[in-house]
Amino acid sequence: MTRRTAFLGPPGTFSEEAAMRHDGSAELLPLASIAEVFEAVSSGRADQGVAPFESTLGGPVAATAELLVHRPGVVVRGRLDLPTDHCLVSRKGVSASDVSVVYSHPQALAECRAYLERCLPQAEQAASASTAAALDDMERCGEPSAAICSQRAAEGRAEIIAYRIQDRPDNITRFIVLAPFRAQTGGTMKELSAKDIQIIADILGVPVGPEELDEVLARFNGLLWTMDKIDSLEWQGVDPVTWVSRPEDV
Repeated sequence: MTRRTAFLGPPGTFSEEAAMRHDGSAELLPLASIAEVFEAVSSGRADQGVAPFESTLGGPVAATAELLVHRPGVVVRGRLDLPTDHCLVSRKGVSASDVSVVYSHPQALAECRAYLERCLPQAEQAASASTAAALDDMERCGEPSAAICSQRAAEGRAEIIAYRIQDRPDNITRFIVLAPFRAQTGGTMKELSAKDIQIIADILGVPVGPEELDEVLARFNGLLWTMDKIDSLEWQGVDPVTWVSRPEDV
């Protein structure tokens, strides 16, 4: 049976590109929000999901972090780092100086903050559900407007005013791969394989070996848990946070 991968749609988003890179043979299931991606995975409507987690410029994705804390039934099973280049696009005949509103996902707006302040100081910044959905918002807008999206999303739909407008040319978005949480009986700690430990260590983004990780996890003995993220982004000044799912939450 073909696997199904849920992602933040519509087609043309960076999430779609990440989903295709993760599993090119899977059937893709575009959804309207990150919350719907989590729901599809936890309910079994999708076998796996891909969600944006953090970026070089924008930092953690708030919606994903919130869902990892509060949405039971989902675990992180991998990660994928995707170079993220943003384009400023508009409808035909609209120049940058004409633009009164710019649409995009909040993460993309944050990643292009310096460009927008420098080149479109007159433009209001408006949040869209995704970078691809920003094109729909732009097309519906009655004012001269623009969108920030990928070059792939813009092809055939909009004129590209500027390429690679993110504030750092090496901007990367880290995506996490989601899978359903399968609770074990007996209320004991879920056993980790060597591969699980390495995946978690990779997601942490810090040098954490199996011995150190086991020491941390031992504190939660007797729990059915999912270690979704320890955020130790010292360069952002963010304190480490551990999220744990108790048996009654699964």
